[in-house]
Amino acid sequence: MNCFPELTYAVYADGELPAEEAAQVEEHLAACSRCRRLADSLQVETRALQQALQADEAAEPSASRQNPPQSA
Repeated sequence: MNCFPELTYAVYADGELPAEEAAQVEEHLAACSRCRRLADSLQVETRALQQALQADEAAEPSASRQNPPQSA
Protein backbone atom coordinates (compact mmCIF):
# COMPACT_ATOMS: atom_id res chain seq x y z
CA MET A 1 0.00 0.00 0.00
CA ASN A 2 1.43 3.38 -1.02
CA CYS A 3 0.72 6.11 1.50
CA PHE A 4 0.64 9.78 0.57
CA PRO A 5 3.13 12.26 2.04
CA GLU A 6 2.04 13.92 5.29
CA LEU A 7 1.72 17.26 3.49
CA THR A 8 -1.01 15.76 1.29
CA TYR A 9 -3.00 14.80 4.39
CA ALA A 10 -2.48 18.28 5.84
CA VAL A 11 -3.82 19.91 2.67
CA TYR A 12 -6.69 17.38 2.70
CA ALA A 13 -7.46 18.26 6.33
CA ASP A 14 -7.61 21.93 5.32
CA GLY A 15 -10.13 21.03 2.61
CA GLU A 16 -7.87 22.38 -0.11
CA LEU A 17 -7.12 19.32 -2.24
CA PRO A 18 -8.63 19.20 -5.72
CA ALA A 19 -11.69 16.92 -5.79
CA GLU A 20 -10.01 14.13 -7.74
CA GLU A 21 -7.01 13.98 -5.41
CA ALA A 22 -9.26 14.22 -2.34
CA ALA A 23 -11.20 11.20 -3.62
CA GLN A 24 -7.93 9.25 -3.96
CA VAL A 25 -6.93 10.21 -0.41
CA GLU A 26 -10.34 9.19 0.93
CA GLU A 27 -10.07 5.83 -0.83
CA HIS A 28 -6.66 5.30 0.76
CA LEU A 29 -7.90 6.38 4.20
CA ALA A 30 -10.67 3.77 4.01
CA ALA A 31 -7.99 1.07 3.78
CA CYS A 32 -5.12 2.45 5.87
CA SER A 33 -5.75 2.94 9.59
CA ARG A 34 -2.35 4.58 10.17
CA CYS A 35 -3.01 7.31 7.62
CA ARG A 36 -6.61 7.63 8.80
CA ARG A 37 -5.36 8.38 12.33
CA LEU A 38 -2.92 10.95 10.93
CA ALA A 39 -5.62 12.63 8.83
CA ASP A 40 -8.02 12.64 11.79
CA SER A 41 -5.44 14.30 14.04
CA LEU A 42 -4.65 16.89 11.35
CA GLN A 43 -8.36 17.68 10.98
CA VAL A 44 -8.66 18.15 14.75
CA GLU A 45 -5.62 20.43 14.66
CA THR A 46 -7.07 22.43 11.76
CA ARG A 47 -10.38 22.94 13.61
CA ALA A 48 -8.56 24.02 16.78
CA LEU A 49 -6.46 26.53 14.84
CA GLN A 50 -9.53 27.92 13.08
CA GLN A 51 -11.33 28.34 16.40
CA ALA A 52 -8.30 30.02 17.98
CA LEU A 53 -7.98 32.43 15.07
CA GLN A 54 -11.68 33.25 15.17
CA ALA A 55 -11.49 33.89 18.92
CA ASP A 56 -8.41 36.06 18.43
CA GLU A 57 -10.14 38.09 15.71
CA ALA A 58 -13.20 38.56 17.90
CA ALA A 59 -11.04 39.74 20.80
CA GLU A 60 -9.08 42.32 18.79
CA PRO A 61 -10.38 45.85 19.13
CA SER A 62 -11.33 47.44 15.82
CA ALA A 63 -8.84 49.79 14.17
CA SER A 64 -11.12 52.75 14.86
CA ARG A 65 -10.91 52.10 18.60
CA GLN A 66 -7.13 51.64 18.50
CA ASN A 67 -6.46 54.96 16.78
CA PRO A 68 -9.10 57.54 17.70
CA PRO A 69 -9.28 60.60 15.42
CA GLN A 70 -6.83 63.36 16.32
CA SER A 71 -8.08 66.88 17.00
CA ALA A 72 -6.38 69.59 14.97
